[in-house]
Amino acid sequence: MKSGCSIFVGNIDFEVPEERIIEELGAVGRVVSFRMVYDKTTGKSRGFGFCEYESPLIVEKALQNLKISFNGRPVKINYAENDMPAKTKEPDSQIPEIDNLINVLDGMDKDNLKEVLFYLRKLALDQPSYLRELLNKNSSLVYAIIHAILKLKLADPGVVDEILKESFDLNKQKAQILERICTISEDDLCFFSEDVRSKIKKVRSMVLKSRVDK
Repeated sequence: MKSGCSIFVGNIDFEVPEERIIEELGAVGRVVSFRMVYDKTTGKSRGFGFCEYESPLIVEKALQNLKISFNGRPVKINYAENDMPAKTKEPDSQIPEIDNLINVLDGMDKDNLKEVLFYLRKLALDQPSYLRELLNKNSSLVYAIIHAILKLKLADPGVVDEILKESFDLNKQKAQILERICTISEDDLCFFSEDVRSKIKKVRSMVLKSRVDK
């Protein structure tokens, strides 16, 4: 199974056929595979299994939205042990590379893409810190989201390009930092240590001198 794409499915009624389980799990996205665990001695179902989806985004949708019950028995759905979210996993946990994510998104129809974006919007409103951490640790996901937005024609490509250029313009960010240093008042300088004050004054002097030379 691909990393980050599988879930644990437990408390399954022993009499339910796999086809029906897969059908229910497929309500949020295409099921790549489903493996029911059987007792080696009796050959009977042990009441749990593992489901693999096309992408981590569908896994998140499944955990958020699926409410499955068979014969009055509620099914338990959680991350598979090896696919726990980054905050409880080892630090090297990563969402698949950008090419893989884009291939998955390209294979989705417009309705599924809209559902993914709707889920991310809901996540931004309900759990902004978690989404921020997810995006910070997985830059490929950011570009995949942009790809989905452009594919659905929800934004003008030129506008998106300008936003990206501005967001990653290091020279502009550096200029903004220097500008802020130059606007620190003498009264505010007293809150810094002597060493820091000296460095701020030195940088400010260099910036002002460069402006005069121009």
